[in-house]
Amino acid sequence: MFSTIALALPLLALTASAAPTARSSSVQVQFANDVTGANGNAYIPLDGSLVSLGQAYGHTNLEVDGTLFVTSLEFTANFQNVACTVFKDGVTVVASIADPARDFQTFSQKPLDWQSGFEISCAAAKTPARRTANTVQVQFANDVTGATGNAWIPLDGSSIVLGQAYGNTNLEVDGTLFVTSLEFTANFQNVVCDVLKDEATNVAHIADPQQDFQTFSQKPLNWQAGFTINCTLPHSY
Repeated sequence: MFSTIALALPLLALTASAAPTARSSSVQVQFANDVTGANGNAYIPLDGSLVSLGQAYGHTNLEVDGTLFVTSLEFTANFQNVACTVFKDGVTVVASIADPARDFQTFSQKPLDWQSGFEISCAAAKTPARRTANTVQVQFANDVTGATGNAWIPLDGSSIVLGQAYGNTNLEVDGTLFVTSLEFTANFQNVVCDVLKDEATNVAHIADPQQDFQTFSQKPLNWQAGFTINCTLPHSY
C-alpha cells in the first residue's frame, strides 16, 4: 500500500505541472465562427510581433480541412489595457480590439477564411500594436454607408495603392472602393499624408496637428484604381 501511494504522488505532481498555464507576457484571444458556433483560443505574445492565425489557431475547432473561417474576435484572458490588431499580409488592418475601449469585434457577417496571409499583433495599450515604428495608421471611410477601413502606411514617402492597402477591408465591395473621407487613427503625431490621382494630382491631404481629418466628397468616389497615398514626417520632405 505504501509503495502504491509513493508512486502515485510523483505522478500526481507531474500531471499538475503539465497543466497549461498562460504566460504573463501574453493575452488570450478567441476567434469565432458565429455561423457554425465554432471557436478557438490562443495566447498571443504582448511584444507586438506578427503571429500567423493559421499557426496559432490551426489546431482549434476553427480549423476544418485546411481552412480557418471566422467572423469575430474577442479577449478571453489577461487582456487589461491590451490592444490587438489583425493584419492582412502584415500591412492592411482588417480587425482590432482594445481594452477597455472595445473588447469584442464582429468584422464580418459571412465567415472569412483567414488561414493564410493573416496575422495578429498584440501589445500593452501604452505601446500600440503596429507593424513597424515607421508607419502611421490611416482610415478611409464611406460616410454614406458607414463602412471604414484602416491600413498602416509607411512614413518613407512611398506611394501606396489604395486598392491594395484597403482592398481587404469593409470598404471593398465587388472590386470597388467607394470613399468620402480620411483621417489619422494611430501614431500620427507630426505626420503629413497626401492622396494622389495617377501619382500627379493631389485629391486629399491630412496633416497633424493642423488637419487630422478631411471629407473630400459628399458623394462616395471609387478610388479602387489609380489612387495612391504617401505619408512622411515633416523633416523627411
